[in-house]
Amino acid sequence: MFEASISDPKLFATIIKALAIIDEGTFVATPEKLYLSEMDPAKVAMVEIELPNSVFDKYICEEKTLFKVDLDEFRKVARRAKSGDIVELILDDKENVLKVRFIGKVTRTFSIALQETEEVEARKPNIPFKVNIKLLPDVIKSAVQDAKIVGEYVEMKATSTLFTIRSSSNIGEIVVEINKDDETVLEYVVEEDSRAVYPLNYLEDMIAAVAAADVLTINFATDMPLKMEYLIPGGGKITYYLAPKREA
Repeated sequence: MFEASISDPKLFATIIKALAIIDEGTFVATPEKLYLSEMDPAKVAMVEIELPNSVFDKYICEEKTLFKVDLDEFRKVARRAKSGDIVELILDDKENVLKVRFIGKVTRTFSIALQETEEVEARKPNIPFKVNIKLLPDVIKSAVQDAKIVGEYVEMKATSTLFTIRSSSNIGEIVVEINKDDETVLEYVVEEDSRAVYPLNYLEDMIAAVAAADVLTINFATDMPLKMEYLIPGGGKITYYLAPKREA
């Protein structure tokens, strides 16, 4: 049995939107939390969502329960949440559906068919990060949107005092400089100068979580995967891993 409700429809919609890099996903519900960990079809990126029961206004789960849904359909439903709605999630084993109920001026109930699932142990990447930068999420959202105007890839470079995000093409170049002492930077640790290049089409999906987050932590190292972790109200986390572009 699994039931949960949340009174912040914007937060709910943003969390589901944050899964844009994957087409389908298996959620794991335990008495303590709702969790998901999946790689994208191309094995370039990975997303993890961890929502402790404190994120929800109501949370009922007596034992570990798995359910798999088509996330394209889930996102379509999530977009129908309206301001003031209470969002309920109800796993209906008899009908083999996940019911998403919006309770507002009227009550609307969507049913999303469940898919066959099997439990796969999530393997977190073990990466020797050299850069740890904690900052306000809107800074990265703006930088990615700026970079998208110019190119298809973004270079991230960090020194002891400066974090640089750069994108260039035959159209031109955009450079965003974030100083360790800027008021938008909450923590800045660079063990060694690092540089890596990442695809912007993935980063564009990964900034979808900004609207739900209070804090964003960025970790990377030279030519190593990028880790972006968003902290959301109630103690939840949305974490992405993104493989770098391999340059000759």
